Amino acid sequence: MVEEQIYATGMAYRLRSQWDRDEGLGQNHNAVKFLGQDYESLKAQCLRSGNLFEDSLFPCAASSLGFNELGPRSSKTYGVRWMRPTEFCKRPGFWQFGEWVEVVIDDRLPVKDGKLLFVHSAEGTEFWSALLEKAYAKLNGCYEALSGGSTSEGFEDFTGGVTEMYELGKAPSDLFSIIRRAIDRGSLLGCSIDITSSRDMEAVTFKKLVKGHAYSVTGVDEVVYRGNMTKLVRIRNPWGEVEWTGAWSDK
Repeated sequence: MVEEQIYATGMAYRLRSQWDRDEGLGQNHNAVKFLGQDYESLKAQCLRSGNLFEDSLFPCAASSLGFNELGPRSSKTYGVRWMRPTEFCKRPGFWQFGEWVEVVIDDRLPVKDGKLLFVHSAEGTEFWSALLEKAYAKLNGCYEALSGGSTSEGFEDFTGGVTEMYELGKAPSDLFSIIRRAIDRGSLLGCSIDITSSRDMEAVTFKKLVKGHAYSVTGVDEVVYRGNMTKLVRIRNPWGEVEWTGAWSDK
């Protein structure tokens, strides 16, 4: 009898899930409500109460920062405060313009010594990237969960698309053409040097490439050099602190 009830419950769940999918749940116009939070209803509550939103399901606490390097006893998190952009920036701006999940956050961000602890803009007055990062951290449990990982996973999480991956040692002979066509179509591309151990992480090669970093591929071209056609691939280090010094570099 118990087995029959469990089976019936499982069938009902599968049917309910299928009906939800048929109704478009998980598509852009009908995103899954992460942790059951609905943005519009929460916004209405805040407007009625006159209070700014405080997210109880992703609290401004040590547990939301991390568990090891960003854990409660880490020197990296000592002195961190959670502040809204208006509390440490005179004129903050916000930038405009698989299965979709709607993640609700408040705008309290981890700040140390008056500066954002993680992703930040060079200007210091734009906060869209830091807010997007907080939503991603909430989705994954904490900020430290965003340390490392696969470029292709990030592409899929943020676009709902499907990625392809090529190992250069086993790449097809027309890889350059594949990259060119992908860029012409506006696809997102990335590349990285695999690490073999934790000691390899962020190690810098002789020509100043950083192992384990997620580089973005921003362009390809084919030029005549000394009478021969030379294929060029342009990549960018998002951190911008270590720059390639090999052939075709600034020097």
